[in-house]
Amino acid sequence: MQYLEGPVSFSRLQKFEGCPWSYYQKYVLKIEEPSGEIAELGKLQHGIIAEAIAQNCAPHADAFDAILEDIAAGELTYGKKDEKELAELWNKYSDHYEELKQRTIKALNLVGETQGEPILEKYFIKRLPCGVSLQGYIDFLIPGKKLWDWKTGHNYEKYINSPQLALNAWGADELNAERAYVFLEFDKPIFRDTFSIKQAVKWANDLCLQIEFAHEIAEEEGVEAGFPKRPGAACSMCGFREQCAQETAEK
Repeated sequence: MQYLEGPVSFSRLQKFEGCPWSYYQKYVLKIEEPSGEIAELGKLQHGIIAEAIAQNCAPHADAFDAILEDIAAGELTYGKKDEKELAELWNKYSDHYEELKQRTIKALNLVGETQGEPILEKYFIKRLPCGVSLQGYIDFLIPGKKLWDWKTGHNYEKYINSPQLALNAWGADELNAERAYVFLEFDKPIFRDTFSIKQAVKWANDLCLQIEFAHEIAEEEGVEAGFPKRPGAACSMCGFREQCAQETAEK
């Protein structure tokens, strides 16, 4: 491809699908997208769970508190590259202690019910039919058995119809693993994924082709023609929404 340099991720493709203009700001102009509270809390929660599993932490409050002490001190067993960031996030969101604890204990109880040696944040990279490589991370993987993605929100309907886990399974060559989104806010947190792997790969491949075409249009007719603003559901999670609203108001 002439314009689209890989590898791409699920979130990058999803960004273009939701709003080409927002995609252009982040991935073409390389403008850092401001993170909101929901995204930062999600990163903190994922980091706590990964550290708790890596330390074989018992699912109770005292063990959780010990994990937080390590995170606050910037001394992790797992995820060394995120030590400073997680310490800063915990300092910022320490008032969310109770919900972070409850989610972590629930995740540890679920992990305790599984059999096999887990792999945390498994990285994969694999070439799509169009030639662009797809990359990603799997939160929790027991090869051939379980492929899980931790979720801290409530909007399960958004993910049940998402190709994310099917792409992860394809990318990691884990086609037979049981895939599930684990919504830690719910009493019954496991939502099994049945999205077609074939359709997921087609979704990613088609979006790569669309992005390439968008670049061609932008070069011939201007950025607004190739990467138009697309107001919709994606706006609520977009870090560029204030800039977008200001530009729209000025026009």
